[in-house]
Amino acid sequence: MKPKVKYRHTHGNHIPKVLRKKISWLESLSVCTKLVIGKTHNIRHNGTPGKLEIQRETHTGSLKVKGYTNDGIIDLFVFGDKIKLTEMI
Repeated sequence: MKPKVKYRHTHGNHIPKVLRKKISWLESLSVCTKLVIGKTHNIRHNGTPGKLEIQRETHTGSLKVKGYTNDGIIDLFVFGDKIKLTEMI
């Protein structure tokens, strides 16, 4: 039986269905120490829903990753070994 992935929902954020598998894959990586789900932006985009794209490195030492959904973009912040994470994503 697979362990259920638990998320903290704040400010009405939810995990879209197209990103659930990708987010649980990110959490299962041994290099990922913490995953924070950021704001959801309901905007138009040209990205494929379900795609993860590394945007930049933040000042807190995490990687900012964009997750494309059917309704817009969701921000993810991934903490861990940056070099190995960028190779895997």
